[in-house]
Amino acid sequence: MDANYPSVKLEVKDLKGVLRTIHDREGVIDLVRMDCEGCEYSLLQLDEEHIKLSKQYIMEIHGCGTPLIDKMLQVGYNSKLILELNEWVKIYFFTRPVS
Repeated sequence: MDANYPSVKLEVKDLKGVLRTIHDREGVIDLVRMDCEGCEYSLLQLDEEHIKLSKQYIMEIHGCGTPLIDKMLQVGYNSKLILELNEWVKIYFFTRPVS
């Protein structure tokens, strides 16, 4: 290994596990902020139960946002475009009506 680049150990956690852990510890998740340069698409792999652990999401979406927006609408969230940084980067706010 090059001395200029020391070895670093990283712990990788999946979104499903993180949401479940926080929800179980805190009892409620008010807001999830996702700004992870393309990793927001990991949300597509979650089931409805895990997505609904948070009341709201604010998400920077890179590329085509249609799959994420459609998923959030199917799960029962409302969608609002907050900011269009450029053609390929947009910020959306998703909120679930209080039941």
